[in-house]
Amino acid sequence: GVRQIPWFVNGDTFLPLARPVEDIKPDTCFEITVNIVGDKPANFTLYEDDGVTTAYARGDQNQIQLHADSDSHSIRRSGSYHGPARYTITGWKRF
Repeated sequence: GVRQIPWFVNGDTFLPLARPVEDIKPDTCFEITVNIVGDKPANFTLYEDDGVTTAYARGDQNQIQLHADSDSHSIRRSGSYHGPARYTITGWKRF
């Protein structure tokens, strides 16, 4: 329709999109839907930290690695950030 904007996305990629929020607070957890484009997307890493300080520069951060193949997907969170979760994966969609 008229109100739609076309997106051009490379094949074999992840397109993680967060549900919109009114404002961002220190405890905001973004609800992410991971859109999978293609059959063999490259692995993708989200970085998670407190969202406020520069503690990430000292390594206080997590890496959330997304992986998918033709019939499954997985998430692996690693790192030294131990605060409230900033991201939660709420769904996967394949295009």
